[in-house]
Amino acid sequence: MVLQWELPRDGHEVYIQIKSVSDEREVMELFVKGANRYKINNLTPGMTYVIQMATVMNGNLSKLVTIQQTLKPKQAQIVIPYENYSTCVVFFVQTPDIGVFDGLFITIEGGPNVTMPLKHDSKITVDNLTPGTEYNFFVSIISGTILSHMYYVPAVKTCLEAPSNTHEGKITDSSIEVFWSRADGNFRHYKITCLNCSATFLVQKVVQEAATFSNLDPATVYTFSIRTEKEGFKDSTPNIKEIQTGTA
Repeated sequence: MVLQWELPRDGHEVYIQIKSVSDEREVMELFVKGANRYKINNLTPGMTYVIQMATVMNGNLSKLVTIQQTLKPKQAQIVIPYENYSTCVVFFVQTPDIGVFDGLFITIEGGPNVTMPLKHDSKITVDNLTPGTEYNFFVSIISGTILSHMYYVPAVKTCLEAPSNTHEGKITDSSIEVFWSRADGNFRHYKITCLNCSATFLVQKVVQEAATFSNLDPATVYTFSIRTEKEGFKDSTPNIKEIQTGTA
């Protein structure tokens, strides 16, 4: 911490007292003469200090001037994506080895900023994210309102969201129309697979929420698997639905 002040008249000394707000035993007293700034070393990162200053005149102190200042906490040692889901990411955070701090401040590129306390297992969950999206995270240690330098966590991808509400449409003895609700988030297309159809009609890739499978056998139960896909992302979990064709 560097303190700066206007020089007192007549070259009087300046009295400085620095006291930790959390440990009253941590008190430092200084007398400075002939200078208008002084650097104080060996303080605790993230600690809040009360600084009192006065002019020394004939061995007496003037009225004390008091300010309070929180030091910048140390940066997180490491931040690692631990588990990825469709709408949240779990991070492992290794906190600073010295100093005091209250929690984390997380800046999300393309998303909201988040302030959260640290847990005992060093894992934190950032939620309310969009499925199928790549995020950059900037993680700071916070003490009071003071932030550390940021730890950059690039290219964290949320999982793709699976389609839901799969149901049959028009059914004949040789065809099945399949519908489903739009998946949340970002994706490129749907991949619908008939798990027990002939190889010729096994897989379809569509962008709309519908597909038709033809040349099927009458009165047969077919199993359909529907998932979302996007380049550079792992496929979503499948949504499975069994549908039976009509009788001939």
